[in-house]
Amino acid sequence: MDNRLYFFDFVEHCLADAAYQNCMALSCEGIPFDMSDNDLEKFVHRVVFGNVQGQVYDYIKNNDNIQIHKFFSFSLLQVETYNPLKREGYIQEKLNANLWGIEESNDPLDSKNLYIINRYIKAYETKFFYFEVLLSSLHDDFKSGLLVKSNSFQPMQDPPKTSIKYESFQIFIKQLEYNYPFNIAPLSFKYTMRDNLDYLKKEILNNLVIIDKDARKPYLNQIRYQIYNLTQNTGVDLLEIAKLLKKYNIPTVDDIRLNNFNNELYNILNREPPDIQEEYEDGFNQDTYKVQTEFYSYYYMFYIQEALKLIDEQLNELNPSPSGIQEMQTAIPPTSPKLNTNLTVPQLSYLFKMLMDIHPPIFVNKTNKEIYQFIEASFTTKGKEETGPTVAKLNNLNSNVDKATAEFWAIHLKKMLEDSRHL
Repeated sequence: MDNRLYFFDFVEHCLADAAYQNCMALSCEGIPFDMSDNDLEKFVHRVVFGNVQGQVYDYIKNNDNIQIHKFFSFSLLQVETYNPLKREGYIQEKLNANLWGIEESNDPLDSKNLYIINRYIKAYETKFFYFEVLLSSLHDDFKSGLLVKSNSFQPMQDPPKTSIKYESFQIFIKQLEYNYPFNIAPLSFKYTMRDNLDYLKKEILNNLVIIDKDARKPYLNQIRYQIYNLTQNTGVDLLEIAKLLKKYNIPTVDDIRLNNFNNELYNILNREPPDIQEEYEDGFNQDTYKVQTEFYSYYYMFYIQEALKLIDEQLNELNPSPSGIQEMQTAIPPTSPKLNTNLTVPQLSYLFKMLMDIHPPIFVNKTNKEIYQFIEASFTTKGKEETGPTVAKLNNLNSNVDKATAEFWAIHLKKMLEDSRHL
């Protein structure tokens, strides 16, 4: 492998190789390139990202530590000025070289191949920070000795301890750099953050397994502080969200994707932010800016709070508060009669889910488990007693809301909202 290649050269080659496969499939087999923006971004994040990582490992395997050090040094310098969109012409040339089987060709790409590679470049630009984090993570591994070649001279030292990983945490934080839709559709932001949150949860739980017991609480407090600081960047007006849902005849936030062919709210949230010129064109929906910023803020805060919930649950597991337990026992004595409701368990669960999702939170320093324990100890529901609320059942229902339950509360919330406006 050419020693003059650096990290972002590998990225561009892998990007061109992936586009080449689509170009050949279209040319030879007539298979259309019909990936959505969201699917293509996922492909770049997972497949191209994995191919780049593999090529870097191959490079390290075939070079000595001096060359590897040079590779990372120059690659990190590239980050300061590198911009995927400014490299558009170079990436197109790499695809052209693949298609013609030569390093350079004077023949330009045809419109179909140009369309494919430009879609890849756009997805790469959206996911660029993932590759920045990968470079930083690989460099940290090299410095700690994890990627040093075993047959190279190394100074005498203790074997490196397993280090805490911050890769998914850095990606999570980086995605929240802007508290308004910058160059990404709000729904694309939502799906990206959903994946990022999943990776973050796995990373946190893995870190808690490998680090010393005494280091767990400081680690959790450290990342909690950085995530919590992001809450000051935005506020969510749930009344505005409710107004927009009502205006576009959508029952709940979770129903936005339903019937999306005739769903104007979905169309607004699934498109990139408009430029100034577009806002003056005939037929442009003047709600676009308001809808995108309100829902972007909603998703922005939602995923911050979800991350904080996990961290707070882990902190509570490490150091449960005796006073908190005593307060719960004092407030809800075992002999206290339960409040009998005409709600079913799913309806009661969704009521508390809506209360728990309010930002800023109204249940201060309470984990999901504590609130589920409160519900189990305090309420009976419609039906047989043995079918009443339990912690396990409430935990399951929190992430699996059925449409009938959501519609039940949509009707009642609408009535409560109308009554409040008459005060």
